This record gives sequence, structure tokens and C-alpha cells, in this order.
Amino acid sequence: MVRHKDEYEEPGPSRSQVKREMAALQKLAEELVGLGPELAKKAPLTGDLMDAVLESFRMKKHEARRRHFQYIGKLMRDVDPQPIMDYVELIKSGRQAQTGAFHEVERWRDRLVEGDDGLMDELIARFESMDIQRFRQLVRNARKELKTGKKPKSSRELFRLLRSMQEQADEENN
Repeated sequence: MVRHKDEYEEPGPSRSQVKREMAALQKLAEELVGLGPELAKKAPLTGDLMDAVLESFRMKKHEARRRHFQYIGKLMRDVDPQPIMDYVELIKSGRQAQTGAFHEVERWRDRLVEGDDGLMDELIARFESMDIQRFRQLVRNARKELKTGKKPKSSRELFRLLRSMQEQADEENN
């Protein structure tokens, strides 16, 4: 019997492609576990997959964890990984935004302590609900602490004030 070209089956993915896909699923499993148990519990996972992810938090030995991530990757082959990838990316982007906001507040505090009075006026205008007297006093005290070499108590308190004002402004904008 002679086969015609249209009778041949489409070849499946190559072995190399299957290995790349498995490696990507294992990496996704590692990222998911890297979020920690509280965030992993909130991920869109099915029963067996959720159990396997939670089990990985109890494992301490490197080789056991590596094999377990392979197992989680195998379980992920049976589900659509896109919702899991979206969840991990959402958490990561939220953390990056938090880190960026944290660094911005640190820069403000450092500039204020170094004597940037223009920034002080700008922040007072930006955060209308801020206790201006307390803010100015914290800046003054933080500058004194820097000059005298004392512990940065007021500097820390200034940071907390600025961070709370920024969070409050973010909540009002959302």
C-alpha cells in the first residue's frame, strides 16, 4: 500500500521542545514556591497541584526539592499554566511597585535630612492632610541627629510619616 503525503500524521513537538516546556513549568513551580506559603495558597491551583506546592515548603534537602519541582512540573502539564503565570507575575509586579515606592520615600528622607528645603515645600503641597508642624520638627530633629552623630530616631520616624502619607495618597488615587 502506498501512502500519500496527506495521509501522514503531523509530527508532535520534538523531544527538545518537550524538555524546554518541562523546564519552563519547573521554573514556574519554583517561582510560585518562592512567593511563600501564604501567597501560594491563594494561587489558582487544583487539589493535587496545591498539595504538591504546599508539600514543597516542608522539604529542606536540595535534591529532594529539585525532584519535587520536577513532579510539580509534571502535574502542571495537565492544567493551563497561564493563570498561574499571570498570578506569579501580578505578585512580582506588585512587589516591584512596593519596592520602588519604598526607595522613593528613602530618597525623600535623605534629601530632607541633607537640607533640601525645596523638597519640604513640595511634599507639604503634595500631602495636604500632613501635620506640617510635626513634619518640620522631625526634619529639624533628624538634621540635628545627623550633625551630632546620635541614633537616627527622628529620621526613622520621618520615614514612617512619609511612607504613611504616600500610602494614604495612593489609596485616595485608587
